[in-house]
Amino acid sequence: MRSPAKTEDDRRQFSRHAGKGLIARVGNQLVEVLDISMGGMKLEKTFDAAAGPLGFVLIPRHENKLDLNKGVKASGTVVRVEDDGVAIQFAATYALSKLVVWITSEKLGVAPHMVK
Repeated sequence: MRSPAKTEDDRRQFSRHAGKGLIARVGNQLVEVLDISMGGMKLEKTFDAAAGPLGFVLIPRHENKLDLNKGVKASGTVVRVEDDGVAIQFAATYALSKLVVWITSEKLGVAPHMVK
């Protein structure tokens, strides 16, 4: 799975990767993660979002099964709401970083050397 191409005006600190394999629980709603990096993610716009703080639980998914035991509770800030999704910026905690590295490594077909 390839990362979206980086453009000249792209100011991201970390590269983005497809969020396939991740679901975010926002309130009582499960939302598809479209893409993710170590500093943020883009969610499907299937919930009411406004700029400001947002709590969520990031949950890994294998096929149609959610791995609730590996879910990570976190918070971030809604920085952009667009027709195609909601952009969330977050400061990655160790648990959140570990989950992002694990999922990204799995999708890229490489071992997650950064964390075990």
